[in-house]
Amino acid sequence: MEGQIPENWIPLFKPQLKEGFVYYIKYFQVCNARATYCPVDHPYIMRFTAHTKVYEVKNIQDTFPKYACAQATYEVLRNRIGITQYCADAIGVFTGCSHVKVQQTKGGTKHLRNVYLTDGREIAVVSLWNQHASAFEAERYMEMAHHGPVVFLFVGMTCRIFEDKLTLQGSTLCKWYANPELPETAALQDSCTGRLPPPTWFGPTAAQIEPERIT
Repeated sequence: MEGQIPENWIPLFKPQLKEGFVYYIKYFQVCNARATYCPVDHPYIMRFTAHTKVYEVKNIQDTFPKYACAQATYEVLRNRIGITQYCADAIGVFTGCSHVKVQQTKGGTKHLRNVYLTDGREIAVVSLWNQHASAFEAERYMEMAHHGPVVFLFVGMTCRIFEDKLTLQGSTLCKWYANPELPETAALQDSCTGRLPPPTWFGPTAAQIEPERIT
């Protein structure tokens, strides 16, 4: 279920909430979910109010879920092309990425980094824009990959096909997790160990990149 904090209440609740912690929340408003690009497939959202109370829960069991996601196979993601009601989540083994480049789009100048994942059968392209492109720690992930396959879980994505490749576009809500503690992570690592070459850099280096115009 998605939770929203109205802008005027962010200073009140931001210090009380930290990712990775578990909270008991009460006295919130239940509203209809947004019509498009919902981060989760749920008909309702919870909206914080001035009366909302937040309590941290201690002594969490190891079986408590760490990720709010519904990762789909690449085949299912291909069938979601053009669906804007909710965002998609995907998981795959890291096979490489590009440097951040300047891209001229219809919406203006943006920064773009492409990340490449595989499920062992096909390769999908994850396009990260602006602050997400810069926040992706490519050098660190490349170093991690020298010690074994790195699996990424991406959440909050939209799906499209570009040059016959499954392409996942990072929305403003998107996040990613390296080697998440999920059964799918271990399964992918086991299936790809020794079968994939080390991740590589795709495209020109940062020094060679020139702005590209999309019409």
